[in-house]
Amino acid sequence: MTCVETTKVLPLNPTLYALLDRTFGSVRIHNVGQQARTVLTRSRENPHHMVSVPHSSGEYYAVCCPFCKDTGHKLWVNYRYGDGFLSNGRRSGTHLAHCYKDCLRDEPGRRAQLELLIFGSSRYTAPTGSVVSTSNDDDYSLPEIKPPGDIIPFDSLPENHPAAEYLKSRNFEPASLSTRYGVGFCKTASPLFPLMRGRIYIPILTNGTLVGWQGRAVGDTHRGPKYYNLPGIKKSRILYNLDTASKQDFAVIVEGIPSVWRVGDRAVCLFGKSLSHWQRMTIATAFNSKPVFIVLDNDAQDQTESMYAALTSVGMKQVVPVFLPDQRDPADYDKEELISILRATASAVGVKGDFKI
Repeated sequence: MTCVETTKVLPLNPTLYALLDRTFGSVRIHNVGQQARTVLTRSRENPHHMVSVPHSSGEYYAVCCPFCKDTGHKLWVNYRYGDGFLSNGRRSGTHLAHCYKDCLRDEPGRRAQLELLIFGSSRYTAPTGSVVSTSNDDDYSLPEIKPPGDIIPFDSLPENHPAAEYLKSRNFEPASLSTRYGVGFCKTASPLFPLMRGRIYIPILTNGTLVGWQGRAVGDTHRGPKYYNLPGIKKSRILYNLDTASKQDFAVIVEGIPSVWRVGDRAVCLFGKSLSHWQRMTIATAFNSKPVFIVLDNDAQDQTESMYAALTSVGMKQVVPVFLPDQRDPADYDKEELISILRATASAVGVKGDFKI
């Protein structure tokens, strides 16, 4: 089993990680990104019956045990710990913690004490660490997937290719999008995704792993939907460009992928106008000590205010709602103009920073 620096990875369960960080102050992650799995095997008692047995217990968070006063992170807490409730109001799954000095097993009542220590009376707690987080659902991780067909980078296409011409008409540099974001052209689509043929391919990565994609029609006269997403993708558990944005000095929350391209490395895309719990906790843990600008499309003032309330409710101190001065969306500005608006808005509300491009 390997342990990693927590500031470089995306834990599967953000809420639990934040609570452990608050309670114990130092958390190490083992089995990074591994989801618990079971396999079917024949019952020893009755060979004619199949039973489900654990095959992989998944990701664990290691902390120093408060009961045996250990200093070597011997208390391991599974990422599914406390993920449900029983009929008596207690949490289920609280057996998914183990101290390698066996102090949880030696003393009755310690598991209940640990549950109270971690969760207290609050389900959501503002994180104090700098780790990026992920999901609060039962299915915490997203499976790795493959591209939807034969993808050609734009630097391998003719400069006058229709897809390249369309991007240039939006003031984007096609070759740069390929280099920075992996954007390409889907020349031949998989039989599973025939609608991707002839679309601009936009990969969505988490921890460097492909977890989704979006296809953009070339131009606005294309038959069929303008955007075509991987069928079944859980938009509530992804943030486009998070891997890069989490390393920056401030963040800009936008609705759509073109707005990320316009802002650059510091932007993350929600794929909509509202925050899921996963997205809220991810942003809170990734940027809790950094300024975060909310720059939604021009018709989303109410959603901007709601998002501001959601982020400040989990302890974020430098959230800056930005209302653009005209009827344009963020992707319709040039980068210098947009950053100038962010800088002026931050100054007006007393948030300090350089906010350079």
